[in-house]
Amino acid sequence: MFKSAQLYKEELNQKYIETWYQPKYMYYSGAGNREISIAENNFDRHDFVCVNDKGEVTGYFSYHINWITKSIDSLGLISFINNNIIMINDVIKHLIYLLDHVGINRIEFWAYADNPAVDGYEKLVKKFGGERIATLHQVEMLSDGKLHDMCVFEILHKNSEIARKHFFKDSTNMH
Repeated sequence: MFKSAQLYKEELNQKYIETWYQPKYMYYSGAGNREISIAENNFDRHDFVCVNDKGEVTGYFSYHINWITKSIDSLGLISFINNNIIMINDVIKHLIYLLDHVGINRIEFWAYADNPAVDGYEKLVKKFGGERIATLHQVEMLSDGKLHDMCVFEILHKNSEIARKHFFKDSTNMH
């Protein structure tokens, strides 16, 4: 279940700091790490933690909103446990909520091309009628000392309605 990250700042940063020297997390932080900076308001940035039934933080999800263009960018997603299906389901429900109830027109996010999660991102984006719109080559050096390519994904509201209704039949009351 998603909760406001503002309520879990200390636990979130402790979990995140624990990932700093684990190679599997290099795709989240890029070349270096710093504590997660949680916005003090929710006007143009939303920060959430995923918590399990024991109230423990199992992941973090954030994004920036441009209210003029009704678009989402700078999506951030990190799970602190393997196979965090609850978090993925919450992300899907939240994206549906943004598109259907908030009136978001466009969702854009980037991911390192060799991130093991990219296959899942591509499947998710296709279910929403979106696509991988670009691959940028040798964009950033990560902690492994290599330059990595970046994929750019896009979901447009106008292309996603049929797909959302087909794949996510119960999209009511989800956020």
